[in-house]
Amino acid sequence: SADLSKRLPLSPGSWISRYLAAPDVCDKGNFARMLRTAQDLCSDGYFSFSPQTWILPEELQEFRAVLEKSKSTFIVKPEDGSQGDG
Repeated sequence: SADLSKRLPLSPGSWISRYLAAPDVCDKGNFARMLRTAQDLCSDGYFSFSPQTWILPEELQEFRAVLEKSKSTFIVKPEDGSQGDG
């Protein structure tokens, strides 16, 4: 915003490659929570592109129950990754 650009010591032609609070929005756990909230507000199937997701450790028991019944492969990612620095 214009207010933010007044506070940052940027030279003409400078680029911003990071945005304040972006890691909070892009955090895997927060993103999963936001996506679920959006799913509740939209019609069925609107977010069918998104795989079934469990937020661990909060939903560990639900995830274990699915693992016991399934022979599928699951991808597990830590919530706190490198945030673009790795």
